[in-house]
Amino acid sequence: MTTATAGERERTRRRRPLVIALVVLLLLWLGTVATWAVVDAGRDGVIVVGGGTDQESVTAPSGALSISGSLTVPLQPGMGERLDLVILNETDAALAVSGLSVRIADVVAPNATAELGCSVADFAIEQSTFGFELAGASSSSLTGAGAVAADLPLLSMLDTDVDQAGCVGATLALEYAAVGTPA
Repeated sequence: MTTATAGERERTRRRRPLVIALVVLLLLWLGTVATWAVVDAGRDGVIVVGGGTDQESVTAPSGALSISGSLTVPLQPGMGERLDLVILNETDAALAVSGLSVRIADVVAPNATAELGCSVADFAIEQSTFGFELAGASSSSLTGAGAVAADLPLLSMLDTDVDQAGCVGATLALEYAAVGTPA
């Protein structure tokens, strides 16, 4: 049986902040989820935008809306962050964008254990009711379209009565959806 020497323990202790910083950067990078549009054939003139959990960029098909966005800081228990999502209108026509929603599709928590869990239940989303008109072949962030902070979707980590250390370094896969109707 081998035991760590004092020098090995010291090196491990000094590397811990670097590892934490790398995990935070990875969380921010993976938090950006590109989405693609799906045309709802049952509703004339309406484009329903659905999201996915793919971590690579996805090119939206021609004639579609797409939504992207991510957190800019890691979440902590009891705190939240507003998502200033960007919507791209790839059609030639102006669209009235409404019904924006955000959903947590998956939580990947490498530090979670049976005793220290981390799941979708540790997070909450306050949806946006903001709607706006988006010119054809253009994009806009929600704030660029006139939304104020209170209009933006709010993603929060709940502060529960249990130890949430299992959520440290967790990555959230987000799905976005909106409806675009001819303006």
